[in-house]
Amino acid sequence: MAKQTAQLSNVLRITDVNDFLAPSAACILPLEGGAQPSAKGTTAVVKVGEEPAGSVLTPIVPMETPVSGSAKARVTVSDCLACSGCVTSAETVLLSTASLDEYRSFATQNAASKSERFSIVALSQQSVASIAVHFGLQMTQTARKLATFFRRRHGIDIVIDLSLPRQLSLLEAATEFIQRYRAGKKLTITSACPGWVTYAEKTQKDSVLDCISSIRSPQGILGSMAPHLRPSGDRRPVWVCAVMPCHDKKIEASRPEFVRNQSDGSIQKDIDCVITTGELLDLLTENQFDLISAEQSDLGSKYSSTGSHEFGVNVGSSSGGYAEFVLRVASRELFGIELPRGSIITEKASRSGDLRTATVSNKDGEALTFATAYGFRCLQTILRKVRQGQCKYNYIELMACPGGCTNGGGQISIPGDSKGDLRSWKLQADNHLKNVNSVFHNAPEVLNPLAVSGVRELYNAMVKELTNSDGLKPLRMPIQSRQTNGIGSLSW
Repeated sequence: MAKQTAQLSNVLRITDVNDFLAPSAACILPLEGGAQPSAKGTTAVVKVGEEPAGSVLTPIVPMETPVSGSAKARVTVSDCLACSGCVTSAETVLLSTASLDEYRSFATQNAASKSERFSIVALSQQSVASIAVHFGLQMTQTARKLATFFRRRHGIDIVIDLSLPRQLSLLEAATEFIQRYRAGKKLTITSACPGWVTYAEKTQKDSVLDCISSIRSPQGILGSMAPHLRPSGDRRPVWVCAVMPCHDKKIEASRPEFVRNQSDGSIQKDIDCVITTGELLDLLTENQFDLISAEQSDLGSKYSSTGSHEFGVNVGSSSGGYAEFVLRVASRELFGIELPRGSIITEKASRSGDLRTATVSNKDGEALTFATAYGFRCLQTILRKVRQGQCKYNYIELMACPGGCTNGGGQISIPGDSKGDLRSWKLQADNHLKNVNSVFHNAPEVLNPLAVSGVRELYNAMVKELTNSDGLKPLRMPIQSRQTNGIGSLSW
């Protein structure tokens, strides 16, 4: 098996933040009596197993299990949602190899004899930017070369980028914010980052949870829209793999609302497999695929969200552009102000630059203040103000990783060891992230999908689609408390 290329983001290596459980570490999870400690206050030590990431759909609260002596139990990705023993344990715990093995298994079978399932691989823009920098390519050509790899080597039916589901997420996020604002809910915090959302659900009370958006992330929406990507008349069940910049996306794919009950009583996940950027690099290496000299293939979808281009990024931040997009729509709908074209100018509100703000005021003095906030240090400051009722922002694009999604824990890290010259390592890491961001922002910008033929019908169909068996809309998800043993009070 190829060695895993990227397990921790550069920032975690630099700051030596030990917020993860290595596969050989013990996870303290109360088993007796479900998620509550036993009457005697004892817990069982659970050794991390190697269940396929997201493939075992265990209950969100562990089932009651007899515990005696040194009893052991397996921990799956779903269990991470029920355990508050760590913050962003998804960085390495049981996630690195299992989902890649799941992809290998499907790809091998699919290449040998065409699968009975319609296969889709979706590339996140942040992952493509990281791969592009590693090979010295531009994003569009990188995406097209990756499409060649997945189709010719593994027989994948279509390879798409995440711009369409991201735009659907942005459109619904803007609709939700306006509804909340008019209803008197003056603060909305994005829900696209599963690291932040899982942390909040495990450690925060209703005063914070009530502020979190209910909109699915682009990956979550991808699962809902995947059946719509099949050619007309193709009724095969879909198999979806997402290439993402962080390990936390694997935990997101295991949320119970992202699975569907089939008519035969079986369960089908919306996203079958999530692999990180580093794992994709491992896949290219073990297949001896020369990405630099590879031919380019078109990204296959009946929807094009970049006009004449076939790959692009959203306007705004490298973490999806939620704050900028929603601010533009809200300014127009609430204040009658049409913001000029081009990037919105933001003000630096923290020394690191991970907190930036932008304010739009109407003639009556009413203001909308939006913020982008990245990293857990920034996150803790925001949450403290929310709990104290002192948060001055109306909308926050909040991500767990410092620097945002282009610096996700699953991205390709710079070579070397941070235990040497720390200052030199940090400088290299900063320059590497700047290169990734530069390549990202130089990619073609996607158009509003409602201006593209066929996409309006898809959006309207998904918005109006009947609720599924769990009573959930295809663009929404519930935000709920998952507090268990009460030890998730780590401060950053």
